[in-house]
Amino acid sequence: MNDKLKGLLLGMSIGVMLTGSLAFADSTQIEVTLKNLKYMFDGKEVKQQDGQQSIVYDGTTYVPIRFVSEALGKQVTWDGENDTIWIGKTPNAVVAEYTGGQVTSGQLDNYIAFWTLLDPENKPRETVKGYKKTMLNQWIGYQILAGRADDALKASLKDTYESQYEQIKNRITQQNGGADFDGLLGEVNLTPDDIRHYIETVVTAQKVVESQITDVRLKDLYDYEIKFRTGQFTTASVRHILIGLTDSKGNARTKEDAKKRADDVLAKLKDGGDFAALAKEYSDDPGSSANGGLYENAPVQEWVLPFKNAVLDQEPGKLSRPVETEFGYHIIRVESRNTLTFEQAKDQIKRQAVFNQLDQFNKVELPGLIQSTNIPD
Repeated sequence: MNDKLKGLLLGMSIGVMLTGSLAFADSTQIEVTLKNLKYMFDGKEVKQQDGQQSIVYDGTTYVPIRFVSEALGKQVTWDGENDTIWIGKTPNAVVAEYTGGQVTSGQLDNYIAFWTLLDPENKPRETVKGYKKTMLNQWIGYQILAGRADDALKASLKDTYESQYEQIKNRITQQNGGADFDGLLGEVNLTPDDIRHYIETVVTAQKVVESQITDVRLKDLYDYEIKFRTGQFTTASVRHILIGLTDSKGNARTKEDAKKRADDVLAKLKDGGDFAALAKEYSDDPGSSANGGLYENAPVQEWVLPFKNAVLDQEPGKLSRPVETEFGYHIIRVESRNTLTFEQAKDQIKRQAVFNQLDQFNKVELPGLIQSTNIPD
């Protein structure tokens, strides 16, 4: 097909709009009739612009594809390299340019699909422009940071890449009831190589950041947290009985009824009742009731504030008065409480330091490295 005819195809669905006749490669000519027709979309007239006339040939009316698509709110793009007309989303359209590379619409969609597979709760956000912009910036940032890794660092991470791949594969499979992994990827136009690429990029970027964080800085962070954030590195073994505002059968309780029930259970404990047995009988906490109400060596920082404060303040071995939280009333007995040493807490501090450093990079350095972004509505 000659270049003149190729260019004209962009405006037509199954024909080519000309002002006279249409010449094919074998020099055969056909006669067509140009017509200005009236088009109604959902009861409203949409007028054709100059050069968008319809044509009639051999009893069939041909309408310009650009006119119809744009009237329906769809963008039309001509991909000359692949002789393809894209209507609506264009995978090859560049949505961002940054120092060292660019991101296409298809690449961004695939990256978002990857995170949705990992966390299906992201599904409603996939088409939200603000979320897509966040994910675009995140992907650009990871690629820039990963590009700063030397060959030695990448080589040292081969086992980590493979371990992460297997963990993610198992997670996605389990979340989907044991469905075939490759089949799940195919449903969202991803391949195992795509997953490996995302894993390698993200892991490498994080390791680049981690390599900049010294043990001296981590120790400073540990000392700061110990001094100013009570309980940050505290773990505790705790037994508790929750009298919930909803019982184990899903029936609602008033706060007054829950408090009275908690006081009754506390009285049984003070009379010598076995904590584990009473927890199994009365506790509405599904995470611990079967285990006699025990949470063992758990990070105190993860608990809701009233529960956390009670565990930090309470003398080990003593019974608490009922402690109110958003879940109901808790009777608590602290079995033991410990503060992690720097070496014990080091990995936890390092993860937080890497997160903070990435956040700093995204806010301060990354904006100056992104040259342009264009995410269609």
